[in-house]
Order: sequence, then C-alpha cells, then structure tokens
Amino acid sequence: MGYVRGKPVFHYNYAFQARNNFKNDAFKRNCFIYPIFTPSGEIITEGFPEKHSHHHGMFSAWVNTRFKNKKNDF
Repeated sequence: MGYVRGKPVFHYNYAFQARNNFKNDAFKRNCFIYPIFTPSGEIITEGFPEKHSHHHGMFSAWVNTRFKNKKNDF
C-alpha cells in the first residue's frame, strides 16, 4: 500500500487476483495498481469491471511500442 501523509493512495497487487465468480485461471491477474484513492479516501478505480473484466485498476494500453528496435503490439 502506498501512503501520503498517512492516508492510502494506491495498492500494488503483486499476487494473483481474480473476480470472485471467475472459475478459469486464465482470468487471474497480477502486477496491477488497484485500488487508487482520492485524498478523501474514496476508491476511484475498479479491480475487475463487469463489462471490461480484462481491465484491472489503473489501465494503460501500450499499443505503439518498440523493444530492441522491434515494433510490439501488446
């Protein structure tokens, strides 16, 4: 858990997580930031949103990247 002035800001999930009703291990995820809190303590992200369960917490799409001078589409 990350804190600023004693208040939680975010949590980094390094262990595998899954939504409660997922039975398939392929839907388990790790290494994502969830939840993210406002200064007043409200959670502003979702772990596994109902309609986009492949998104987890803070989502960023890296669709135009290069690694070792090779184009990759994650």
